[in-house]
Amino acid sequence: MTYFTSDQVKLLLRPIHPQRVLQLKGMSYVEGYDIRAELNRILGFGRWSQEITGQQLICETEVNTNAGKPAWYVVYKSTIRLRIEAPDGTPLTHYDGSHVGESTHPVRGEAHGNALTNSETYALRRCAINLGDQFGLSLYNKGSLEPIVRWTLVRPDEVTADTEDVLQVTAEEAAFPQKEEVAPPRKPPAARKAPSRGNSLEEDIKGAQSIQELRTAWKRAGAEGKLQDHIVLEDGEKITVQDFLYRRSDDLSLPKSTGDSPSPAGEGMAGPGVPE
Repeated sequence: MTYFTSDQVKLLLRPIHPQRVLQLKGMSYVEGYDIRAELNRILGFGRWSQEITGQQLICETEVNTNAGKPAWYVVYKSTIRLRIEAPDGTPLTHYDGSHVGESTHPVRGEAHGNALTNSETYALRRCAINLGDQFGLSLYNKGSLEPIVRWTLVRPDEVTADTEDVLQVTAEEAAFPQKEEVAPPRKPPAARKAPSRGNSLEEDIKGAQSIQELRTAWKRAGAEGKLQDHIVLEDGEKITVQDFLYRRSDDLSLPKSTGDSPSPAGEGMAGPGVPE
């Protein structure tokens, strides 16, 4: 075997699940441990490995903490090589990535250890994004959860390519190009209606028929400061607006790759799609 299986390709082409995406200072990212877990899920145990190909101490400085206590500030740069294998162990490819990591700690050794670990984790994430949206590639598009890759022409026969946005040209059209026709002027696009504010937030979430509508409800909840507010469902269950959004996201069958992966509040999605 010299390629991925059909199940692997199908999963790699799916969008990342919102509950795997975290937020820090307005930036979307995936935790390092989640990257490793996803590599195991998709590639299998023993079918990927990382090699440290370079490591450099950038900085070691004595500083004072905000409390005025002495500490060490340390920065390392690490370069990682991520090796990928087919299910039968055949080497497929490798990716290289570099990043820096820093740490401030009163214990000199701990500062070095933390900085090294951080730099290696960040470098591994840089390597893994070459495998696509399941490893956070779409987040580089302004935090979007919409898949970027979507299809590939190199795939197992049973996996069809989603090429709806690709221009299709037949062999006859290529051999005998048609004369250029002047297209009639386009009509101006119809103005989009603003989402209704007449419904309650709970009704908007419950009535959402798509992930896009759920994102609109999320943005409204965030703008009104109601993400941590509690609502009572029809069966009497008391739940926060944020958790209700998570549940509705699953109801709308957004593909999951994590199974029943627990994600406590605050570590899940930054809404059904990061507001753009």
